[in-house]
Amino acid sequence: MNHTFKLFMAVLLLCGGFAATTLYAQGEAGEDFEGNQAEILLRLNYASKDIWRGLELSDEPVLLPYLEISNLKVVGGELTLSWLGHFNVTDYMHRNIPEDPADPGDNWAIHDEDFARHDWRVSYSQPLLAGELELGWIQYYYPMVPGDDYAELYAKLTARQNILFLRPLKLYVSANYEYEEADGWYIRAGVGTQIEGQNEWRLQLDASLGWATDDYNKEFFGVDDDGTHDFTCSIGLEGQVVDNTVYVKWMVSYTTMLDDGTLEEAIDTLFGDTNDFWFSWIVTVKM
Repeated sequence: MNHTFKLFMAVLLLCGGFAATTLYAQGEAGEDFEGNQAEILLRLNYASKDIWRGLELSDEPVLLPYLEISNLKVVGGELTLSWLGHFNVTDYMHRNIPEDPADPGDNWAIHDEDFARHDWRVSYSQPLLAGELELGWIQYYYPMVPGDDYAELYAKLTARQNILFLRPLKLYVSANYEYEEADGWYIRAGVGTQIEGQNEWRLQLDASLGWATDDYNKEFFGVDDDGTHDFTCSIGLEGQVVDNTVYVKWMVSYTTMLDDGTLEEAIDTLFGDTNDFWFSWIVTVKM
């Protein structure tokens, strides 16, 4: 067990203990305890490809199980704990990232039908006048690649506004700092909305633009250059099949790398494609 995972467990226990203490104190003080009960969300996403920040991590189907514990009231805000898994449905071949992207060589790896990555997250959100501020920490653990783990601190600012039939129109910007290996930043700005339909069905639209620093690109792609990274958009249809409990969603997404120089060439060499369509089928259970 590496030191980062131990740190995560320590933070998790600390946050959980702090949240429990806060809830107990509020209950003893006679406050409304019902609003402080934790909420649990379970989600299973079957995706035709594994895409992350515009990168095709796998061109084979993946299962993305997700568990979230939220609504833990702490100091006027909300604490959320979550886990996201990346499970390979099939065995597949994928090129490892070489020291020199211009000369990748015969650097292929077999990724078994197993978990390729685990994303652990602890976040704290604070409501604002027309949105919220979220601060958090993410640990990326790759069980198939010992020692190749990453960790990030991030901040995300979201604004929401109802405009005509777009209810709400959501604007956000997030900044992720990878501090273990890259010592670099990945920044994303996006917009999303939904159009309400009949019988609890809604059409969801999202688009975002990513940008990365030279240190980030150098660590992941061997390219010492900053700039625009990727553009991603999606359209999804979500509906409620059990009142306030079970939801289903069908989604199609597209992503493309926007850098037309050495970064795009490196990504094309390493991952095989800089433009991707993929499909997702998602079931969500809220408790």
